Amino acid sequence: MRGRTIAVLSVLLAIFMLTVSAPLSSATGEPSFTSASYDPASGKVSFAGTFDSDVSVSVHANGYYSGETVFQLNNGGFSGEIAVGKLARGVYRIIAMSVDDPTDYIVGDFRVDGYLFLDSAEYSYDSGKVTVTGWASDEDLELTIRDMSDNVLVDGAPIKCGDDRRFSASVSPGTTLTSDLRVSVALAGETSVHKDATVQVRRVTTDSDSTVTMIQGESETVHLNVIGCTYADLQIYPENAEIATIKFSTETGNLTITGKAVGETKVTASVGDSVVEFSVTVNEIPPHDSEYTFTLRMEYDYDKADYGTSGLTASDLRRGITLTAVGTNAGEALETALNEAKIPCQFWSKEDGSIKYWVDGIFGLGDVKMEGGLWKYWIQYQIVDGNEAYNQWSLGFYTDGGEFHLLYGITEESGQALHPDEEEPEIPEQFDNSGSQTTIEVKENDDGSTTVIADSTSVIDGTQTVSEITTKENEDGTTTITENTTVTNPDGSSSTTSSVTTVDANGSKTTESTSTNSDGTSSETVSTVEQTANGTVTTSTETSKDASGNTVQTTETVTTVEQTANGTVTTSTETSKDASGNTVQTTETVTTVTDATVDGVRTTETQTESTVTDSSGNTTTVSVSETAVKQADGSSTVVRTTETTSDGKTVTEVSAGSISADGKVHTTAVSTDSEIITSVKADGEDGSYVVSDGSVQAALQQQAAVADAVGAEKDRVIEITSDTSDVSASVGKESLSDMAEENASLRMVSTQGTMTFGKDALSSLSDKDDVTLSFAIADRSSMTSAQREVIEVGSTVVNLTATSAGQSIGKDLGGKVIVTVKHAATDGKTPVAYYVDENGNRTKVAEQSYDAEKGEMTMVLDHFSLYTIVDEDLSSDALPYAVLFTLGLIVILCLCIMVPYARKGQ
Repeated sequence: MRGRTIAVLSVLLAIFMLTVSAPLSSATGEPSFTSASYDPASGKVSFAGTFDSDVSVSVHANGYYSGETVFQLNNGGFSGEIAVGKLARGVYRIIAMSVDDPTDYIVGDFRVDGYLFLDSAEYSYDSGKVTVTGWASDEDLELTIRDMSDNVLVDGAPIKCGDDRRFSASVSPGTTLTSDLRVSVALAGETSVHKDATVQVRRVTTDSDSTVTMIQGESETVHLNVIGCTYADLQIYPENAEIATIKFSTETGNLTITGKAVGETKVTASVGDSVVEFSVTVNEIPPHDSEYTFTLRMEYDYDKADYGTSGLTASDLRRGITLTAVGTNAGEALETALNEAKIPCQFWSKEDGSIKYWVDGIFGLGDVKMEGGLWKYWIQYQIVDGNEAYNQWSLGFYTDGGEFHLLYGITEESGQALHPDEEEPEIPEQFDNSGSQTTIEVKENDDGSTTVIADSTSVIDGTQTVSEITTKENEDGTTTITENTTVTNPDGSSSTTSSVTTVDANGSKTTESTSTNSDGTSSETVSTVEQTANGTVTTSTETSKDASGNTVQTTETVTTVEQTANGTVTTSTETSKDASGNTVQTTETVTTVTDATVDGVRTTETQTESTVTDSSGNTTTVSVSETAVKQADGSSTVVRTTETTSDGKTVTEVSAGSISADGKVHTTAVSTDSEIITSVKADGEDGSYVVSDGSVQAALQQQAAVADAVGAEKDRVIEITSDTSDVSASVGKESLSDMAEENASLRMVSTQGTMTFGKDALSSLSDKDDVTLSFAIADRSSMTSAQREVIEVGSTVVNLTATSAGQSIGKDLGGKVIVTVKHAATDGKTPVAYYVDENGNRTKVAEQSYDAEKGEMTMVLDHFSLYTIVDEDLSSDALPYAVLFTLGLIVILCLCIMVPYARKGQ
């Protein structure tokens, strides 16, 4: 029995020794290099070989020495790469030396063949030369320059490379240029190794005076010349469009500058690096008294007029009344005449002088927006040569006396078109509301049509709508409207719609449109609009299709719009059917809109009640109440309350938004979300921004107003967003202090990550001058040699910095900063974040988490430096536990075998 026991124990012991100490593989053969090659793009030598110990590898040739780098043996082999920079053509020796015995080494060779890289090729108007830069293997290079017709202008001009393998040369093409150029750099005597590039030669000049002076309301025309491009290639913009606006003809090159308000500004025309700048001065119109005659007549609402103590009647206004007065402009004279006649009146002028004596109300009646783009207001005409000429300006801009007619009636012209700024054209109906911020551009086309490009941002959620609408009046009296619209939602999804509308002479409309969503689904709609006595009736059929083009649903809608004493009332019935024609849902909706402007403040109230019934008879009611207010300065605030009732339960959600007049500060919030976010478009470019105190103040004011509207305590965040991988922001002491006091966070967003500074960090930073905060994807040039040694290939490395007056304060943040970094993890591995100091020491970040779905690492930091995210195989940490488990199992088996024999021995 004892022998049997010993035999069993021997077998188990052998199993244990194999489990714990058996190598994974073994190396065989003589030590040697199996490969060695040079990559000129990266400047690295890659190699592999076999050896019997760790090795120190170096590269040698003609006095060149790379330095030694240690590589550990792995299963009898070694491999890696050494950064050697830019090498000249030739044969190089690579040596691997045992780290234990310097006399034990192996030698290999590799060849560097001819190579060439072209970094840049540019033409300078100042020097009249083409400059090329790059790097190559050989000392002698050749530069050839051709025009776009392939005529040789410079044939094989010699270029020299420096000892660092880089070259930079400037060569004159030797002729006057009228087109772009083609350049080719090649190794001398080996033209098969070459790099080619196209050099843009584009220039804008002017033969007009660069100083332009005009009187407010007048225009001056200057002329631009172009070389190597067309007028359509020019970028033209005014520095301050409130002082002067522009209109440019891409056919003649004439640039018309119109003075809008008193002041000085600049107008710039550019193409590439060629720039022409005009200094513009707009002077005030010299005042002088003139006599004005006004005829006032009413076609509508004379029974609602406030006659004050004038003694006038409705019959007087139907026939028309005539008033005469003297003033420096028509507006001043009309106000004087109305006051003398004791007629109630109100006028409005813009502070910057771009609007003077806008008629806000006469007889208590002012602007009323109606459905279908119609307006009821005081339509104004000047009598010119015995004919009525429609006023394109407010009355304060007419200063030479004369006769004017004012008719309270309805016109198809939008109230916006009557403002004096010709460069602020009529806003298309779908964008003309207080709930969006819209910019408009108008183009007159060669075929007589007009194209309006509208870029609109929703105040309440930031949805962006860009439409290009072309209107053409046809010879048969009809009008064709072509519209292409792209809608981009806050989540990044988008849809495009293309439509063609035909408007008959009687105002009836027929529209055919196609919409495509970002997921590939689409819809086709056919609609008709008929005019009625009080409004319109619209009938439409929408066919929805899946991504394969199969019909999935058809929706028929009948919409009636009427003007009532309570505002514009829209009633619609919508019936949705599946592909088989079965009704799946009906929706009944009633919307009432009231719109009024008082003292330059426009308020739009919208009430919507909807009832949705599904195929089983279940109903859901949705009630939406929205108030949109657009201030006289152009800023807007919108509050929307939505109540949804289904199965006897009512859910209420409040949304709010606020946007500045220039659109640079925009705040949005929803009662169900945790944050109030304000997006600030700071000054700057290429990811580097300066955050002004004014924009921060506007953001905090918006956040306070929005917080009151949504009625809940929420985190407040001010965001600076860059469309580049790096983002840097300079923030003043006052702004940092104000954000900390209002408990608002500062978040900097790039395409590769974010940094969010909380109250404590902002408060600490507010004690410092000229603070600049930066998030950047690090490159090796910004690292110390020690850091480069420990940074692993394939890792993500970010350089986080904070400076005050140019000095680093990254170790003195005074609070926590939440940093997120985009990182795509390797399958089967876990990303881990480390802080890397200047000496190459790595320290694991204490607070970190990785979101695999977003591909995003989150770190909570209290200091800035170099951080790296590496993918690690954490399963290797389990090896000691596996060994211990095996050992424990063996011990238990041993005991199970030995105990019975021990008892028998007793």
